[in-house]
Amino acid sequence: MLPFAPEHMLRTVFILSAVGLIATILAMTRTFKFLFPVWAALVFYWLFRGFLFSSYTFPNAAAFKNALWLILGALLAFIGALWTLKPRRGRLYS
Repeated sequence: MLPFAPEHMLRTVFILSAVGLIATILAMTRTFKFLFPVWAALVFYWLFRGFLFSSYTFPNAAAFKNALWLILGALLAFIGALWTLKPRRGRLYS
């Protein structure tokens, strides 16, 4: 379901997970918080495109339902990532 060559899949997924971890850490420390929503949007796009608009086939209805739940979770994660762009107010957030 991922759009990468099979011989480079392990390395690519490892690099992407490292990028996701770095984006999360940068957002938590408010160093570069704009990268996190971009990362969440890319993950949502890859899941949506990979599961629904590729040659991937589901073995049964339960697998399809799980994929839909995963896509919904990625969409909610993207909406939550957009929340990090909201400016903070108050003395606790200075």
